[in-house]
Parts: sequence; structure tokens; C-alpha cells
Amino acid sequence: MKRFLAGDDGAAIVELALVAPFLILLTIGIIDIGRFARESITIGNAARAGAQYGAYASTNSTDTVGIASAAQSDATDIALAATDVSSSTYCSCGGTPGVTVTDCNPTPTCANSDHIDLFVRVTVSKSFTSLITYPGIPTTHTLTKTATQEISP
Repeated sequence: MKRFLAGDDGAAIVELALVAPFLILLTIGIIDIGRFARESITIGNAARAGAQYGAYASTNSTDTVGIASAAQSDATDIALAATDVSSSTYCSCGGTPGVTVTDCNPTPTCANSDHIDLFVRVTVSKSFTSLITYPGIPTTHTLTKTATQEISP
């Protein structure tokens, strides 16, 4: 009987049973962080694709359907909807940093004969849901990325 109580047979199984839940939770957490990073990068790339389409020509900058389509084409693996993409244009006086004119019609006048730069801004938002609920962290997050690009003359 003493030999049975003094042995360490089965100790590894007990240790594994104690540690396994923590290892599984850690693995799921790492997978969630990877999914979050991947979707964030994909959304940023989609915003840049939409901005590139809008900046190709001044006629494209107001083509909201084309901009949304370009963003969706770049983010095929996350099922981006057209309603997840918004775009706008704005003007800026070229030689005056920080001076932004939100309404480009009629054509604004800039001080010191600065030239007017036209920009397109594309924002993509998508909801991200984690695999499990973590204490103190919301299950659903909204990922939002914005890309701005100067419109080609």
C-alpha cells in the first residue's frame, strides 16, 4: 500500500488536466488576435483600393458605386457590403498646409495664388466578432479605416 501512495503514476495526466483549459484559452485568444489583425489589414487595403479608384480621374471621385465596388473587389474574403464603404471629396489650398475647404463647388479661391488640390477620402467600416467572450472586452468591435488620396487632374 505504501508503494502505491508513494508513486507518481498518473501525475502527468493530472497536470495536463489542470493546464489544458488555460492552453486552449490561450490558443483561441491568439487565433482571435490574428483574425482581428487580418481583418483590420484587409479593411485598410479596401479603403486604399477605393481611394485609388476615386483618385484616378475627377469623374471617378464622385462615383460612389464604383468606389464601393473597388473596395469590395479588394476585400472579397471578408464579405464587405456596399453600405460598409463611404466616400467624400474635399479641396485644399496647395501652398497653405492645414487649410481645407470642404465644399469644392463653386471653386474656392486660395490666398497667395496657391493652386487647389482635390482629394478623395474613403472610409470602410466592418463589424468584427470574436470567437469567445473575454471578461471586460466587448465581443463585437467596429473596425474603421480611412484612406485619402489626391485626385489626378
